[in-house]
Amino acid sequence: MGMSSSQARLLTLTARMHDIEYRAQRLEAQKLQMANESRRAYESYLEAIDATKIQYKGINGDGSITFRDATLRTLENGAIPDYGGEASYKPYLLKNGMTDEIYVTPEF
Repeated sequence: MGMSSSQARLLTLTARMHDIEYRAQRLEAQKLQMANESRRAYESYLEAIDATKIQYKGINGDGSITFRDATLRTLENGAIPDYGGEASYKPYLLKNGMTDEIYVTPEF
């Protein structure tokens, strides 16, 4: 009787050990799947950001209007209206909010 009970106990412990190993492998597979999904989401986010282009209307020397790509410098210089960030330079163009007149600053 002692031999069969120790054999049953050994089988029970072996089964538990295999179950724990299986669960650990399943968790690792789930972690890898989540990492891959996270990487794909990040890559699609980067593609969406790269596809976004911010432009502003610019006045050419002959008076015609063209769209130009907005850069950090144009944002800082106040070339884009309604930008509420802090400017490191003085804006070149000033707009009167009541009359919508645009003034050119002396620096320009």
